[in-house]
Amino acid sequence: MVARSGIICFALTVSAVLGAPVARADIQALPPHERVFASPIGSFTVGHKDESVHRIPPLNQVGTTREALVSNTVYGRIDGGATGTLVAGYHVGCAVNLNNGALGLNSSIYPDDVLPDVGTGGTNPIPYLNGQTGIQTYVAPVLTATLAPGEVKEVKLTEKQVVPGDTAWAITRDFHIIVNSCTGPVSIRSYSYMQVTSTLVDDSGGVFGDPTWL
Repeated sequence: MVARSGIICFALTVSAVLGAPVARADIQALPPHERVFASPIGSFTVGHKDESVHRIPPLNQVGTTREALVSNTVYGRIDGGATGTLVAGYHVGCAVNLNNGALGLNSSIYPDDVLPDVGTGGTNPIPYLNGQTGIQTYVAPVLTATLAPGEVKEVKLTEKQVVPGDTAWAITRDFHIIVNSCTGPVSIRSYSYMQVTSTLVDDSGGVFGDPTWL
């Protein structure tokens, strides 16, 4: 399943001089991570691999906009008498403190498979691909949050049910991240959580990717 796009708009409450965009396009490969957790239900595993960040020049050529295509393969396995949920996404942060002004991030989350038209008020259905057994991706084409200076928000991309004895996979390719109006550094970090449940036990564990910048 291919996730579509996330647009993050940071709205500044004070005026600023916008710098020239940095013309760059590079791909950063990030290392895999995996953890096996002992549990009263047996054990469970959560990990990710094949993570990359493809930084691209902003289409609007504005220095306070960052764009990137991110890819990641997340997996989880339960060895024991429980079911579980595999959840994955990114933490996104923008560090700004401009003349004591507040920093906000405003947009909307449109669930399932509908992405709004830009400037028309209509909707465009997005093809929802689910042809591979064991793969299910939560598509969040546009996301909403409010960030104070230095705050970090969690952006969920994938949620997948896990059955005992099998490995569940959730694959994201070229998810488009756009950060607007952020005059400070933009950092992202992937996360992968596993939540397991039985009649007697609730347990959880996770791994995090290496933090990087846009």
